[in-house]
Amino acid sequence: EASGKPVIASDIDGVRETVLNRETGFLFKPKSPKDLVEKILEIYRNDDLKRRLGERGYKFVLENFNNNVMIKKYKKLYETQISI
Repeated sequence: EASGKPVIASDIDGVRETVLNRETGFLFKPKSPKDLVEKILEIYRNDDLKRRLGERGYKFVLENFNNNVMIKKYKKLYETQISI
């Protein structure tokens, strides 16, 4: 996503927070080569979709995973853990 290219990733915990299905990339069903192939072909055949997913993914990463945002998230996490 940060490179501006469309992403196809397995639909598992952790990945869902960084790849929004059909918005910033595609998530395919784990252990489903058929679903993966369908997603690859859909992007391959549609230049507009490829461009849109790449642009949205790049913007999503810049807005949600830049250094300032990540520092605030970690700080909040540590503050929450300390107050428990």
